[in-house]
Amino acid sequence: MPGNKPNYSRIDVLRTFLLIRGNKSRLELVKKLDLGEGTIRSILDLIKNKMLIVSTNKGHFLTKKGFNLIKNINSLIEIKDIEFSEIYPETAKSLVLVKTKEKKAISVEFRDTAVREGADGAIIAQFNKNIVIPCPDIDFKKTYPNDYRKIMLSLKPEKGNILIICFANEKSNAEKGALVISLKISKELNNILNMIC
Repeated sequence: MPGNKPNYSRIDVLRTFLLIRGNKSRLELVKKLDLGEGTIRSILDLIKNKMLIVSTNKGHFLTKKGFNLIKNINSLIEIKDIEFSEIYPETAKSLVLVKTKEKKAISVEFRDTAVREGADGAIIAQFNKNIVIPCPDIDFKKTYPNDYRKIMLSLKPEKGNILIICFANEKSNAEKGALVISLKISKELNNILNMIC
C-alpha cells in the first residue's frame, strides 16, 4: 500500500535546511517558514535521517556533514534580505544571487516557475559591470537608483552572476519563487538538494 504523499515541496526542505544555522526551535521554523508544525516536523525528520542535523530539547543544530553542505550551498548562492523602496514597493521581496560565472540564457520560463511556486513575478538580471535586465526598455541603474545602490553595496556581484528578485504578497512565496529559479539556473545547487531530499 503506497504511503501518503508529503505535504511539502523540495523548496520547503531547502528553506528549512538553510534556516538551521545554530539553535533553531521547531516553533521558530514554523513562524519563519509559514508552514504547519506537522510539516516542519516531517521535514526535520527527513533532514535528520540524512544525518545533516541533530535535535535536542534546546533546538536543532547542523552536524559537521550539514555544515559542509551549507558551506557548499553558500558558495553557489547568496540570499539577502534587503528593504527595497523602488522595486514593486507594495510587495514582499526575496533576493538571491546565483554565483555562476558562465553566461546563462535568462528565460521567461524561469519567471513562470516562480509564479507556480506562489510568487507574483520576478526580475532576473545578469551582472556584467552593471545589473542588466534582458529587456531593452529598462536600465536597472536608472530606473531603480536607490535599490541598485543597496544591491551593489550588499552583494558585491561578480561578472556572470545572476540576480533574482521575486515579489509576492507573502514573503514565503517570494522566497520560494527565488529559490526555485536558483535551482533552474544552478545544476550544482540542484544536485545538493538531491542529497537532502
